[in-house]
Amino acid sequence: MKFEEKELAKRKDEIQKDVYAIFRNNMDIFSWEIPENDENRSATLILEAMEEAMREIRRVHLEQN
Repeated sequence: MKFEEKELAKRKDEIQKDVYAIFRNNMDIFSWEIPENDENRSATLILEAMEEAMREIRRVHLEQN
């Protein structure tokens, strides 16, 4: 196992918790800002935005190598 995999093994749970916290925070904001919030629709839109951000991170950081 390479050093990067060892580090990921230590940090993976924290990374996943951080990502979920970003999702939950945005769900809370949608609930506060939209009187009759459709939670399923909001979750879909937030996840799409998060996936778009992940694609951009991959493009910027992986295509450079």
